[in-house]
Amino acid sequence: MRKAETDLNATASKKGALQWLTIVALIIVYINLFEWLGYLVSTSLFCFFNVVFLVVVSGEFKKLSNSRKLRNLAAYIIFSVVLSLVIYYVFTELFNIPLPD
Repeated sequence: MRKAETDLNATASKKGALQWLTIVALIIVYINLFEWLGYLVSTSLFCFFNVVFLVVVSGEFKKLSNSRKLRNLAAYIIFSVVLSLVIYYVFTELFNIPLPD
């Protein structure tokens, strides 16, 4: 029983470390692309890849059927674009903070 718990904790720890490394790598890429691509495109890409990588690393993506995977990817795209637009609106219109186009 102890061996199974130890193996489960080690697997969870490796997944967590991989998730954090993925997030850090995506943040570095995001920072480098922000000025070049502008806020909307870079933030949409950052958000999309963050969600996709975290779902893939967690192992949940493998469990889905192919049609469900496509629907989820479409939902991730919509979520990323809408989130970027909402944040852009809040900063530019409500806070009057200009963001790169």
